[in-house]
Formats: sequence, C-alpha cells, structure tokens
Amino acid sequence: MAAVLGMTLLFRDLFLTSLLTGEWVTSRLDCVSKCYWQMNCSSLFYSVHAQKCWLVPDVYGDSQMDAVPDGMMYFAWSHVTCDNGYTWNRRLNLCYKLDKTQVTWNLAATTCETDNGHLIRVDNADKNEFLTTLAETKGKHIWMDGSDEQQDGIWVWSNGSKINQYFWDINQPAVGDTIQNCLMIRSSGEVNRRWHDARCTTQLAFVCQLPMSENVSNCW
Repeated sequence: MAAVLGMTLLFRDLFLTSLLTGEWVTSRLDCVSKCYWQMNCSSLFYSVHAQKCWLVPDVYGDSQMDAVPDGMMYFAWSHVTCDNGYTWNRRLNLCYKLDKTQVTWNLAATTCETDNGHLIRVDNADKNEFLTTLAETKGKHIWMDGSDEQQDGIWVWSNGSKINQYFWDINQPAVGDTIQNCLMIRSSGEVNRRWHDARCTTQLAFVCQLPMSENVSNCW
C-alpha cells in the first residue's frame, strides 16, 4: 500500500511555551513513532539537544510560538491528498487553508470551489473549538460555508444539509432579518458561541476545506 502520511518539518528554533513538560525519547524517530501511534497527535516538537518530545493535538503557526535556543524542531503530519498550501489536522481529519484576504462571502466560496473544496463546515464541537481558536489567534472574523439565501431563516450548508444550532451567539441569527444571510464566526466573544449572521457583501477572511476520506491510512 502506498504511503499517504508523512512528517514535514515546519519550523526550527520556535516553541509553544504553554506546553507542559515533554517526555524523554531516544531519538527523533522515537518521537515521531509516539506521535504516530497516538491518533490525536497532529504535530510535535523535538529538542535535538535535550532529546525531549512534545506531542500536540493541533497544528500551530509561527505567530503562536516563541523563539528558543538552537535545536528545537517542529513537525506536523502531512497527507498526500492535502497539499497546494493546505494544512492537514490529523485529529479532525481536516484539510484546511486560512486566507486572510478580506473578500465577500460569494468570492470566498468561489475561491474555495476553484480548489475543488468549499468554505469550512463546522459539524461538531471539536471543529468549532478549532475554528474559534483560529479566528481568535489570527484576530480575524472568518466566513463559513452556511447561509439562508435560499429560504430566509433556514440555515444550511452549501451541500443542502442543515446547520447545527448549538454554536450561535445570543440573539443570533437575527429573526426576520432578510439582509444578513451569510454565516461567519467572530474572533472574540463567549467561547464556543461566536456564530453570527452577516451581510454577504461584508469583506472578511475565510477558511477553505478540501474533502478527505473518512478512513485515514496509517502508512508512513
């Protein structure tokens, strides 16, 4: 069977200082092996000099890290079907790309479709927490896939499936509002309750999502 997973070196000499104490390992390969067998491990830090390993459930950008002395390496899993500038979150089996360019909802949706994907759909608490953290960390409100353009008050994803109502902010979506028809997540507010309706012509950052197989092969 062809390998579909691999480890990619993303950064050197950067570290997420909020992490707890790592564990001793015999080598970098030992660290990678531990991450491989822990299915919620999406990335890892490895200290060459200290031979310590930190397993991480999500994938982080350099803006979230601090500079550290020489010898720290940061790796993340990559997937053969998640490329072209997209990042794969192994824990969520999510292939995504944040675009900070602020555009209308329709242009954002079209951009994702050009990559054979769609604006991100949030269908569970873990993915909502992920997107909430992403928006907060980047300081950006973010377009999501949903709208009620087809029938006012009936919010659906672009594939026609109904949207989970759990993550809307208080008094959202606005009842009887025929102007704010597109779904966004705010960068601040009550944790896990940041969904808002907005005018589709508002210009916001957006996250594209590519379809992934439900079964993730463990070859590497």
